[in-house]
Amino acid sequence: RELPRGAPPIQLAKTKVLTKLRDPSVGRLLEDAQNVSSLIQTWVYKSIMCCIHLAIFYEALQCLGLHEPQINLTVVMMTTSLLGIVIHTIGSKLRWLPRYHEQKGPRDDQGNIATDTILPDIVLAMIQGSVLMQSLGPLAIILTWATFAQAQILVVYWALRFYGLDEASKTYFKRAISQVRLPRFGKKGLRLMLVAWLPMIVFTMWHSFKVSDWQNTVQHDERYFPSRLLLAPGAASAAQRAENYFRSQIPYIQTSLQSTFSLHPYFAKTKLWKGIRLHEYYNQRIKAFQVELNEGHTGFMIEKDKCMLFDFLKNNGLPLPEVLGIFREQKDLEEKLRYLSVAGKRKQGFPVFIKACHLTQGGDKGTIPAWESNITSYQTQIMPWVERKWAQRPRDDGRPWTTEMNQLLSNLAPGVAIQGPFNGIFISPDHTPLEVKIEVLWGRAYLGLFGDYHDIIALRTGVYEYTNRDHNSNSYWTLENKRDKRLEWLNDVGHMDAAWELAERVALAIGIDEVRVDIFIDPLRPERPVVNEISLSSGHDYLYHSPYLSQIVAGPHLAKEKQEVSFWVAPKIRSTAKEVHLQ
Repeated sequence: RELPRGAPPIQLAKTKVLTKLRDPSVGRLLEDAQNVSSLIQTWVYKSIMCCIHLAIFYEALQCLGLHEPQINLTVVMMTTSLLGIVIHTIGSKLRWLPRYHEQKGPRDDQGNIATDTILPDIVLAMIQGSVLMQSLGPLAIILTWATFAQAQILVVYWALRFYGLDEASKTYFKRAISQVRLPRFGKKGLRLMLVAWLPMIVFTMWHSFKVSDWQNTVQHDERYFPSRLLLAPGAASAAQRAENYFRSQIPYIQTSLQSTFSLHPYFAKTKLWKGIRLHEYYNQRIKAFQVELNEGHTGFMIEKDKCMLFDFLKNNGLPLPEVLGIFREQKDLEEKLRYLSVAGKRKQGFPVFIKACHLTQGGDKGTIPAWESNITSYQTQIMPWVERKWAQRPRDDGRPWTTEMNQLLSNLAPGVAIQGPFNGIFISPDHTPLEVKIEVLWGRAYLGLFGDYHDIIALRTGVYEYTNRDHNSNSYWTLENKRDKRLEWLNDVGHMDAAWELAERVALAIGIDEVRVDIFIDPLRPERPVVNEISLSSGHDYLYHSPYLSQIVAGPHLAKEKQEVSFWVAPKIRSTAKEVHLQ
């Protein structure tokens, strides 16, 4: 129609476009372009899906080559990946789903395999993701996140397509729903809404009950490193510095193996292999502890029972905060508390710490302080807590070795120790004693971690590396670090020298290949650090040092078993029949 004189330019432009579109040749051209676009989108989607399935098939082959092959996982991964490839190659010829392209429209010839296979792809992604979470193969973590992202995108796409971006997709989904017999509740639109959001509901439950627990378990896994090194130059630099430090410490470890160190037989039966990761080493160690327990040996209790650790440290002349008593009966503990509330108040420094000996995991909350102000009302303020903790069973959840460790912990008998205060000034950010957690390998202190500084790692070279572990920090994801000077004063008058030496004395007394020794440092008395506790399966993240810790632990063991020719010295085995904690 004619436009009024003086019409706006935009209105004139719209009129010209609409006039052109009425031309039949232009309409056919647009229809052909739409078909080509649909075909390209379909093949791009098919290609991405096939690449993911091929990668999972490759991961399945890797699982067959592990030191302990994961046969069941391999079968499931191979089956699902082959099924996925079939769906996206010859699946368009199978009449096993309502066909989207049966609807009349411009995409009739090419169809839309992406829409046809949406539900099978969601189901396969969640199955494959669940299996990959259990895989120990090199690509398991990356592929788990790939299948998670795939499922997340598809459930959203399913819901959006359900409500329809065009009439053809609406008709397709209505036809699909008509083939599903649903209870007759409410209006039909409500039933359709349920099916539209059902995949999203299932995905959300899968994420909450499966993915979140797995993510917490593998957050420090070394299999994240390749992607970090590829994407962040700072990460590659940090990894190179860790390697250089590892090479510089080898002569000191060899010297310890050849001179002062001897391995207790209890720790000589861990089955290791070349290339073992740190969390796999802890898992193998715990399995060896289970075998030893079946033979009547209880060496693991030197860490998992604080009462036994305190006795061991005292018997070997190793300094620790004063232990006021160890109690295996509640009535004996109550009698001691009664004494402290009356006569003991005049003699004892406060606070004292009530520690459940069998609850060594941080999540068990097995320690409470008792102050001079509340020790008099111990019957109402302390004993109820003691009764709860006495009945509580220890657990080590959220770790790769949870199942094996919980079986060991079930053998611990309850007990309580009362320990005096640390006689030093408190300067850490949380107003607690300054604590360094030192990793000792074959009698040589390798590095120390200051957990209250989130996290500063101290090296034997006098360097302090700081990695910002705030979630909003870039280094939280890349694990790159920078030199930190906040604690360098510890090198000036011998604080760290004394801490390194004490940690090595503890490891040598035990005769253990790897142990984390937690030490309190007194800023005013550098020569008098004391032992707080030890750990045989540390959950701390040592960043790019982790692969080298596992190499150092495994090397001498493999040399002992003559599994490979290497530069490592085989350790001397201690000649003793005593239990570890009774030495």
